[in-house]
Amino acid sequence: MRSRRRRSVAAFAVPGGARRIALEASLLRERIADTLAAELDRGAGFPWAVVAFGLGALGYLKLPQEPQAWALAIVAVGFAAAALTARQRGRDARVLVLAAMAAAGLFAGKLESLAVAAPRLDRERTVTVTGWVEEAEGTANGGTRLLVAVQSMETRGPAPAEWPKRIAATAARGRDGGARIGEGVRFLARLRPPDGPVLPGGYDFARRAYFEGRGASGFVLGRVERQDLGPPPGALRLAAGVATLRHDIAERIRQALPGRAGAMAAALIVGESRAVPEADQEAMRASGLSHIISISGLHMVLVGGTVLAAVRLLLALVPGLALRIPVKKVAAVAAFAAVTGYLLISGGGVATDRSYIMFAVGLLAVLADRPALTQRTVAVSALAILAFEPHAVAEPGFLMSFLAVLALVAAYEVWRDRPRDPTRLVNPLAGPAGRLLRWLAAHVTGLAFSSVVAGLATAPVVAAEFHRAAPYGVLANMLVLPVVGTIVMPMALLAMLAMPFGLESWPLVLMGMGIEAMLAVASEVAGLPGGEGLIGRIHPAALPLAVAAILWLTLWTRRWRLLGLVPAAAAVAVAPFAQAPDILVGADAEPIAVRGGDGRLAVLDAARARFAAQVWLAADADPRAVRDPALAAGWQCDPFGCAIHVASPGTRPRVLAVVRDPRAFDEDCRRAAIVVTRLDAPPGCRALTVVVDRAVLAETGGLALGWPARPANGPPAGAQGPSVPGTPSAVAPLPASLQPAVAGRTRPWNARPPPPAPATTGSRTAEPAGAPAPVTGRVTQPAGPAADGHRPGRAGTALRPAPSGAPSLLPDDDGDGRDPGVSD
Repeated sequence: MRSRRRRSVAAFAVPGGARRIALEASLLRERIADTLAAELDRGAGFPWAVVAFGLGALGYLKLPQEPQAWALAIVAVGFAAAALTARQRGRDARVLVLAAMAAAGLFAGKLESLAVAAPRLDRERTVTVTGWVEEAEGTANGGTRLLVAVQSMETRGPAPAEWPKRIAATAARGRDGGARIGEGVRFLARLRPPDGPVLPGGYDFARRAYFEGRGASGFVLGRVERQDLGPPPGALRLAAGVATLRHDIAERIRQALPGRAGAMAAALIVGESRAVPEADQEAMRASGLSHIISISGLHMVLVGGTVLAAVRLLLALVPGLALRIPVKKVAAVAAFAAVTGYLLISGGGVATDRSYIMFAVGLLAVLADRPALTQRTVAVSALAILAFEPHAVAEPGFLMSFLAVLALVAAYEVWRDRPRDPTRLVNPLAGPAGRLLRWLAAHVTGLAFSSVVAGLATAPVVAAEFHRAAPYGVLANMLVLPVVGTIVMPMALLAMLAMPFGLESWPLVLMGMGIEAMLAVASEVAGLPGGEGLIGRIHPAALPLAVAAILWLTLWTRRWRLLGLVPAAAAVAVAPFAQAPDILVGADAEPIAVRGGDGRLAVLDAARARFAAQVWLAADADPRAVRDPALAAGWQCDPFGCAIHVASPGTRPRVLAVVRDPRAFDEDCRRAAIVVTRLDAPPGCRALTVVVDRAVLAETGGLALGWPARPANGPPAGAQGPSVPGTPSAVAPLPASLQPAVAGRTRPWNARPPPPAPATTGSRTAEPAGAPAPVTGRVTQPAGPAADGHRPGRAGTALRPAPSGAPSLLPDDDGDGRDPGVSD
């Protein structure tokens, strides 16, 4: 107080009109200090410390270079020691504590990376895999996705220095050999390293595979053979029993409830969601109901809450027990046992683990006579998860889960502390009918309010990661959640209790009726005008601003929480200003998308790389399907490759050429503004045009780029006219604006592989045995197709429209973990 008085008195010593400003500033500082002290006394400091830890873990993932563990340890210990010293001397250590938590998050991220480090496949290969089955899950097309702990791998030709320890491969329908979890298998497979982002700044699937210990993915060639490899490793031996139980439960569910309802029931009970038809998954995503498919907080609350309420009610009906034992705590123990069993049979996915920890912390709070759901308990749950899995901070599911819970808790606290009118009638409606009406009104209002709050909190993540908004999500959730809460999940719990007695059929039939109603609502809502909810890519700054706004609005309780509306408004303001790339190239030079004069993408080879094409179209707010024949409009192909001519208003036509045969380099390097190929381009080509070839893609993965600028001494690249090396027109164009999907091969999950050995032309990884000869000088014909329908410079080679529905070389589910529904 004495220091504050000195500051106030000092303000009067300022001469002139500045005295009033200095006084106001001094008072504002004191008010902020008082408010901050009150918030910290309430316990707001701990959640912000967890936020700092999460920022440190995120910082590790975003570092451009891999840091040294010892350096991070020194920084973390140094900040911790400084914070402790400051507190012992009575100084303000809040900033040092936050810095220490952030440094601890950095160090934890590094430790996790070291703990899970495992070899990745160096390049795409055909290999013979021998190992033990860790997971076996059905897919929507009838196949089986196998996760295999590798014992050995064999291949023709030179082998890599190290083989992956775990791979994922999908066997076609009826080709899995009946292999069960824990059994030995042997099969021929086409495998490739985990893919990175399909868009610059997009979700990194290679990072996810790295932290899951998966070093390759692909598909089975032929049939899986069961092998006697002896007992599996110890950890797998322990998990095999639980996994076999899960598989048997899923089979009994599908036998009692065939079709899509059975697939959805298996997803809700044991977490096998890959068998859910893609059409139903898409309808659930578009209607804002995809969180129901993934076992997460909703399911844990419904199962644990049902058991908690039932046990508490039953014990309360026995007066002798109710008076002698703490009924609420006994019910909490029973609920904990129920959700633990649910965790085991659900397979323990990432979202499930997070939800289990959060629910378990709430039950522990009940046992400790503390409030079960506060911002502090949510922060404890987040810290428990991040301490063991720091990389989870970058997962969309983690953000969506905790942002939604934080928003719901904050909204509940505001509603609880709202001013009440003492003159208002408590029970304006009397009698049983009035009570029923009040219950229905409260139920509908609560569902609507919860859906709005959770939807607003998760909307930034959904928009940034999936390029979607759920315009009718509140409506869909209001219609579906009562069915899920009163029919689907209670019947699922009852079916599990009845299954040991062989009586699971009738609860599952009722559960199936609820699932069909849920899917019908999802389909109808998704079919409403604009129901697909595609909004396109948002500006990269929008998500950090939105998350900062939500944290500020939810973790504080005083009026200054409203300052969080400032970054929220900024996020909304910048969101529409994302840059739309002119050209997109996949990591394997397929698919390739070029923005035409109408502003829409023309996609080549969309059917061969469906997932990347789907992401590109969603990021462009384009509702066209991957198999739409019009998707490849504008592309012209011949046996040597493909080309597209783009003419924007006021500009000359520009050409992008895709080279698939080395003989096409001579012409396309002269004619095209950009040449894309999965082969090795000759050195002379780079002197004439922008080249994206195998060497470039090995560094960048997929990439986005713009058309090159006008050459310094000559006509625009790709324009008509002669092009002879050594003349001004042959000067290489200025670099195009290139955005790599992988920004540097410097992290463990995207480390640079050794140079692949050349393969024979015609294989999927075909490269010519040697680089073609440099382009020699000759005068090219005018750009564009000739009048007779033949490509200039290739006599007798007829152009044809690019095929849009060619079969994919990979099945829909190739085990690479790239699922659009990665949200919770």
